[in-house]
Amino acid sequence: MKENERFTNLIEELRSLPEPNFEKDFDINKQYKIHDNLMNFSKRFEKNKRKGTMIKHLSTPFLAIAALLLFSIIFFSNNNDSSNLSSPVNQEGSQNPEFELYKGNALKIAVIGQAPTVKETQVTFEEISFSDLTQKQISSFDAVIITEENLQQASKSKYANIYVNSTIPFFFLSAYSHIPFTMEGNEFNKYWKWAPGKEYAVGILKSQEDESLKGWGFGLYNDEMTEKNLQNVYSRIFEVINEIDSSQRNFNY
Repeated sequence: MKENERFTNLIEELRSLPEPNFEKDFDINKQYKIHDNLMNFSKRFEKNKRKGTMIKHLSTPFLAIAALLLFSIIFFSNNNDSSNLSSPVNQEGSQNPEFELYKGNALKIAVIGQAPTVKETQVTFEEISFSDLTQKQISSFDAVIITEENLQQASKSKYANIYVNSTIPFFFLSAYSHIPFTMEGNEFNKYWKWAPGKEYAVGILKSQEDESLKGWGFGLYNDEMTEKNLQNVYSRIFEVINEIDSSQRNFNY
């Protein structure tokens, strides 16, 4: 059978499968898990390739499926309706929902860009530059936030290893996916920018337990860009940072 026919049959078989429940089966954490597995596979493949090892048992259909899985990460991210666990609770019929402010421990957050104005007095910000992105210089902070106007610079390939190996979380504002920042060759552009129906911010951190890449997504209430909804996003980001700090202290203990 010719290669083109094999691909055609494979695609037709995949199309015939039952349509998955994207909201239930492919939340943002599942997307990150698929991405992590593909990255690990890619690293092993490149390592064997450099050694001159031929992976003869790796069939063309398997490579095609891997490529389709990689596409699915982008597809599911594009169709994410902010329904993951990190998004605000939907309050139907409520035009003026009341959001809780972050009430946890004091936090010190580095910001590449202009520091946001928030109501939480126990949260302080310090503006830094990309030249400060070394583990030694950011280790005194609880997290790093990168604002919208710096996302294109942040997606340069040279920073990817910093994000995925950092011991503190990174959060990207006005980006609905981590892919431009963690996968080389996918620089940030308008297609990765927030739009109604997508996450407004994403966060990533390498797990201390199994070294997988953990991720969080934060949607705007009713997909509306208002001062109140932005404050709510920041409050939820602070909650995640505080939980990370607590879990890391327990892990190190």
